[in-house]
Amino acid sequence: MASILDKNSLFYATCLPFFAFFALYDAFIFPHAASIEPSLSYVMSYIGSSGGGASIVANIISHWTSALFYVVAEVYASVSIGVLFWQFANDVVSVSQAKRFYPLFAQMSGLAPIFAGQYVVRYASRAKDFSSSMHRLNFMIVVSGIAICTLYRVTSNYVAALEKTAEESAINEDPTKSIPKKKKKHKMSLLESAKFLAGSKYLRLISILVIGYGLSINFTEILWKSLVKKQYPDALDYQRFMGNFSSLLGFSTCIVIFLGVQVIQILGWKAGALATPVAMALLAIPFFACVLLGLDNHPTNLHVAVMLGAIQSLLSKTGKYAMFGKSNIACR
Repeated sequence: MASILDKNSLFYATCLPFFAFFALYDAFIFPHAASIEPSLSYVMSYIGSSGGGASIVANIISHWTSALFYVVAEVYASVSIGVLFWQFANDVVSVSQAKRFYPLFAQMSGLAPIFAGQYVVRYASRAKDFSSSMHRLNFMIVVSGIAICTLYRVTSNYVAALEKTAEESAINEDPTKSIPKKKKKHKMSLLESAKFLAGSKYLRLISILVIGYGLSINFTEILWKSLVKKQYPDALDYQRFMGNFSSLLGFSTCIVIFLGVQVIQILGWKAGALATPVAMALLAIPFFACVLLGLDNHPTNLHVAVMLGAIQSLLSKTGKYAMFGKSNIACR
């Protein structure tokens, strides 16, 4: 898409399908889920009743609307930051100003989970039922999408106006001086990009770090969320817990970002990069011990296991946002 569309069109073509999906999900898919989802017994009649992986796949297919919502939400979380925001930030922030503004961007990003979490706790999860709660969540997602597109449009026009004013000022100062045209960057194909990344030792190592973090946090978080669901079987109670966790994560990230910058500056990128996996490993030991020893079957021990998993996930994600990512940048 980047080789065909200009930057503005690429931005809208990337984000609008996500917001359209959430609007469609709220208006049609979720209210009619019972009539458009196949029954579990119907799916099992085709897959077979061998249990194990087959039963899990059958459950996903029989609840495909919820699975689709989860997948789209997870993909958008990566696309919105990795593609939309940072691509735009790289376009409007010069290299000389990056050190000044990028830490501020990271700091402000911590405010998002604080406000989103409290919206869930104080409004969405206070609905009379889960359907109403989902409506409130999707409504805010669509409103946020409209705000994102509007702010992008305003900011793009403002930057374009500044560039035009700078060019006119340069011409007025010296009419004989020609303004150099921006060179068109060669846009690599997907295969060329993969070859370029594979040919760089540093990028290969950074990729291994990122993949290792992703695998570790997902293996732990899947198990932890299953324990949270066990402790809070009601969907609205589960929402409130995760909303408070999200707010705590954002608040902790804002604080640790300041400390992370100091750690990297004083001790170097290696200490910053090691801080996250070391914290993950140390806290994973008691968490997995509770699970493997079956201690989570008792209500009190279940609460302890949930809290250990919450602390492990909190410090892992906080360290990743505040130090792990910055360490990769410093390494490069």
